[in-house]
Amino acid sequence: IGKALVRILRNAREIQYVVLQAIATMATERPQLFIPFLADFYIKATDPHFCRSLKLQVLTALTVDDNVDMILRELQTYISHGDKEFVCDTVRAVGRVADAQPDVAEKCVSGLVALLQCSTVESVTDTAV
Repeated sequence: IGKALVRILRNAREIQYVVLQAIATMATERPQLFIPFLADFYIKATDPHFCRSLKLQVLTALTVDDNVDMILRELQTYISHGDKEFVCDTVRAVGRVADAQPDVAEKCVSGLVALLQCSTVESVTDTAV
């Protein structure tokens, strides 16, 4: 079922939104269905905000020991995005990863502290406050 839903995900934005909602719900209970398709949930520059938020939910739900470093690297690339709301959502996603994977919590916090010390990332500062 995971493969079929991911394939449908490549359709129009309206369909993508509905399918992403279903996947986000299913991924919390059965992440193993979607872990093989992790890269399909990476956020593209053309994704609308509503799809970005859902993809962040899915990515954090799919975080397991085997892929946590890959997901954190992906989230790190989103931090420098120009959309302030998306950056805030990404910082929250890093927090969810830290909560779900205590082994990498210190790494997540260290990365966020480093971002706070960077004066050019105002969105991260806003989120932290």
